[in-house]
Amino acid sequence: MALGDSNMVNKNNNIYRPTVFGISFANLDNSAIVKSQLSITMWNKFAKVSIGSSYNINPDNSITWDKNGEASVYLNVLNSLMLINLIDNFKNDPEKWSNHGVVSGKGLITINCGLDFDKDKDVTALRIIQFTDTERKSIHRQSAYQFKNIYKYIHEVDGGDGSFSFSNETYENLELNAFRVQLEQYVNAMTYATAYSIMDANAYNESLNKATLKEIAHSVGTRVPSITNK
Repeated sequence: MALGDSNMVNKNNNIYRPTVFGISFANLDNSAIVKSQLSITMWNKFAKVSIGSSYNINPDNSITWDKNGEASVYLNVLNSLMLINLIDNFKNDPEKWSNHGVVSGKGLITINCGLDFDKDKDVTALRIIQFTDTERKSIHRQSAYQFKNIYKYIHEVDGGDGSFSFSNETYENLELNAFRVQLEQYVNAMTYATAYSIMDANAYNESLNKATLKEIAHSVGTRVPSITNK
């Protein structure tokens, strides 16, 4: 376990569990399957994927999304690896792999082409169904997010006045690729390999610092107290 061991955990049940916010996208286009926001947060060793379709437009035209009305699914490392694999398969053959996904706890998530929503087959979406309990017999809420393909690079930049032109092509699957990267980074983080390498390097620095402190303490006639874990 990162930053501890089973002995420490058994003695302290009030371990701080941070919530880390990942990427989020919103699609408010009138032609979308539904106007919605896709977001990922990481908490308690899970990647929480949520889709919400309830929002308010503020006086300054900014948007506040209703987090309480989201459909969510909590993915662990293995769920995430499966979903990554399904996304890769989907990108190679969208119609064959459409409506495939993973189930976890009280929710499921699928990757879909537009045909599943009476849209063009080139449309790509994620759908989340959240059930009332882990028996998954009654739907609590569900929603979908349609990935946007609106991102264009620029070219023909004029160094004199800063003018430029947008390309005629868009980056396909840019949001989907970013979502996949987020899942992959979550999986990599949960191996704790990087954390171990940092802690191992710090252990050397700590030993070096302790040796230096002992020399200083000895020179002034005192000593560095020993600290033991109980």
